[in-house]
Amino acid sequence: MIQVLAVTRAGCRRSFPRHLLHRITTLAISTLAVAIPQLLLTASLKAQSSERPNIVLILADDMGYADAGFTGSQDILTPNLDKLAASGVVFRQGYANHPFCGPTRAALLSGIYQHRFGFETNPAYDPANPIMGIDPDVPLFPKRLQEVGYVTGCVGKWHLGAAEPFHPNNRGLDYFYGFLGGGHDYFRIDLTEPVKEAYLQALTRNDKPATFDGYLTTALSRDAASFVEKNKDKPFFLYVAYNAPHAPLQAPAEDIERYKHISDTKRRVYAAMVDVMDRGIGEVISAVDRNGLRDNTLI
Repeated sequence: MIQVLAVTRAGCRRSFPRHLLHRITTLAISTLAVAIPQLLLTASLKAQSSERPNIVLILADDMGYADAGFTGSQDILTPNLDKLAASGVVFRQGYANHPFCGPTRAALLSGIYQHRFGFETNPAYDPANPIMGIDPDVPLFPKRLQEVGYVTGCVGKWHLGAAEPFHPNNRGLDYFYGFLGGGHDYFRIDLTEPVKEAYLQALTRNDKPATFDGYLTTALSRDAASFVEKNKDKPFFLYVAYNAPHAPLQAPAEDIERYKHISDTKRRVYAAMVDVMDRGIGEVISAVDRNGLRDNTLI
């Protein structure tokens, strides 16, 4: 029972298992941010019984609505997303709750419109600021899943506050690997730069600084696949929060070369970024398949 969820902030397509589809139509919810947590909470209630579906939530950052094959793209290859869409239920209309990063994620993880608890701007990267982040009194659905026996993990971009009260490990996630700010350079870390240059700061693995090798999107995908491998014998929730294809426009040279037929040089790099992300999603799905989890995983 493996399904697709493909997200963009300007617009989105959504897919859920067919037996849950009526729940969305009954709710008549118009935003992704409210619908998804409702469905995940349904799954968490179900998890109190003997049947505990694994849940993988994948979020792309700044990806255009029509830039996947299953949404009509002719110039960017997304075979893994296309396969998921073909095996799932595709919602033909949907709208993100906010036009930029932090508030979108705040609503997505809380199931509450972000303006109802005052999260309407992107928080700056400031590990010393105990105020600039998502209200600790607002419950997030990973915590609820944790409470019914799930191992919970997040790989990628957080952007809900960088200080200790807002850290993913303190908001219902057993495992975190990624960065706490709004973006990151895709190739390097440079600790000689001031903290205000958040895109060059070290990554974080739980409560310790971390690094990555090669291209960031690929590193995140491999870590997400590793999470699946390590938790294959437990019910798990995995939030794969890519920063791709968010700026800066950076991709491996060999992947950019694959899109040399695109005349616009910026779109050429962007296409390569989406392509690498799609291949990474395929790597995560392969980990699900390899461990015999396909029939009990919602994606």
